[in-house]
Amino acid sequence: SMIVLFITVPTHLLAAEPLRIGVSAPLSGPYQVLGQQIVLGAESAAAKLGSVEIVTADDRCDSEGGLAAAQELKAKKVSVTIGYLCTPALLAAIPVFRDIKTPLISLGARGPNILTDAAKNGDTLLRLAPGSQAEGDAAASLLLPTWRGKSFAIVDDGTIHARELAEQFRLAAESQGLKPAFVDTFRPATDNQISLVTRLKRSGVTHVFVGGDRDDIAVLARDAAERGL
Repeated sequence: SMIVLFITVPTHLLAAEPLRIGVSAPLSGPYQVLGQQIVLGAESAAAKLGSVEIVTADDRCDSEGGLAAAQELKAKKVSVTIGYLCTPALLAAIPVFRDIKTPLISLGARGPNILTDAAKNGDTLLRLAPGSQAEGDAAASLLLPTWRGKSFAIVDDGTIHARELAEQFRLAAESQGLKPAFVDTFRPATDNQISLVTRLKRSGVTHVFVGGDRDDIAVLARDAAERGL
């Protein structure tokens, strides 16, 4: 779905020169589609406001791109920058705008210490995405109350994000006196998860928390259903 950002600007500012807003987004690479949606959203909001000029820069969702995009937007004297789908691009951009106090609005960066560090350094940063800790907190608060007395497993695909999510869920469970009956790591991006399903069935669990991508979870669910699990 398209990301649309609505910006409210005081009327007295619109009466003067056009407000120049920088949009830092991945306009190339694997996240290009999302970057284009961010730009379209900003342009849609600007068209409704009038007297707003949108200046775009490709941050490629990485640190090198984020630095280059920030330097480009700073040179064009933007009043505020929005976008920043990825944390590396945002972290590279923040110091560029620090001395001129340009506000930054991030749509997707979810690093745990971003706002804390920005406050320490006097940066003006608004983040619209939830922090990375929020995902695990939400999973624990939703699932654990209904899993008391159940035999459950926690598995992850071995990647940093999935492993941290699974560990956060495990710690939350144990803080409530709940211990998983089975903990394991599986190989991601395979066409079947029969081996994992076999181990889960042998463990006797009835509930499974999976740290992994939706594709792998779909494969796991398919293979489990075929084997009556």
